[in-house]
Amino acid sequence: VQHWEGMGIQFDAIYTGYLGKIEHIDFLVEHLPILMKKDGKLFVDPAFGDNGEFYPGFETDYALAYRELIAMSDYVMPNYTEVCFILEKDYQSLTYTDEELESLLVDLEKIGAKTAIITGVRKGEEIGAVLFSDDGKLQILLGEYIHRDSHGTGDVFASVVVGEYMRDFDIARAVLSAVNFVIESIKQTQNDSD
Repeated sequence: VQHWEGMGIQFDAIYTGYLGKIEHIDFLVEHLPILMKKDGKLFVDPAFGDNGEFYPGFETDYALAYRELIAMSDYVMPNYTEVCFILEKDYQSLTYTDEELESLLVDLEKIGAKTAIITGVRKGEEIGAVLFSDDGKLQILLGEYIHRDSHGTGDVFASVVVGEYMRDFDIARAVLSAVNFVIESIKQTQNDSD
């Protein structure tokens, strides 16, 4: 980072995923303003929990520390578990209703995210993501739910969103592409050994 700063290098987009420590979040909060171009885009994928539980080594203080990074973000992409922990909501009591999803998106955007996207949203036999359209309407972008645990789908999802968005600057189209890509990837690899 010092080398980049010394050379005056700035980025069109930065995508953060698994960070591991609160100190890493603090480091990014300090250095991102220097590393981003004036109109650069910051994509934040919190990557610290799933299925209502923290990944090993993470606790509530880590989830709450993410708020500072979210406040700087153009796009934040937590899964349902992560958004519940960030907002201190009870994961077990929520049921994916449209009203709940809207409320969670609004609360993430109140923290400062320009656009919030919640991933891993299940509706019956479909799964995908939700976000607000440019006109403020809830968009639920879903595809077929494959009954299989697949590690790394959030990382793949976020990577596709960033790549697709930077290609044509349409976030809803990028999210739908990511939903479809992840589902197709699972279908293509579901018979592979773990």
